[in-house]
Amino acid sequence: MWNGDGNTIISLFEDMKKKGFAPDETTILAVLQGCCCYSGLWETGLCLINEMETKYGIRPVIEHYSSMIDLLGRAGNLSKAVNIIDKSPFPESPLLWRTFVNACKLCGDLQFGMWVFNKLLDLAPYEASSYMYRICMLKVICKKKLQRENPEHDLKEFMHYNPRK
Repeated sequence: MWNGDGNTIISLFEDMKKKGFAPDETTILAVLQGCCCYSGLWETGLCLINEMETKYGIRPVIEHYSSMIDLLGRAGNLSKAVNIIDKSPFPESPLLWRTFVNACKLCGDLQFGMWVFNKLLDLAPYEASSYMYRICMLKVICKKKLQRENPEHDLKEFMHYNPRK
């Protein structure tokens, strides 16, 4: 219902605070996911997560960081997303790296996405979901390569593609 209507959600969030209702973990997560990620309001989301602890006394949990990775990735701010992961209490979390692989795919940065995918495989080599992200990335790569001049050669190259090289 509210997805994509970020300004309305921010307005309701501000009204809620003006009426004396303090946001909790879930409210902040809903604002991050429901409006910031899907409306491109990445600066608002970054401010919100940066002030969670100081302004509202809420320590961000992994879901908040995951939402920020998604938010920054969708906005194409991949280097900021890496900084968020590195500075978070969860730098070795497969969840954050899976979120980041997907964000790379969504913004179309496949080279960065494959680097992130390799990091994910280092962290979670036995989790099936890690390999599902590889399949998604490789599908995008294949589609792009097949649109080039020599699709037969590109298809052979794709079939033997190994991101670990």
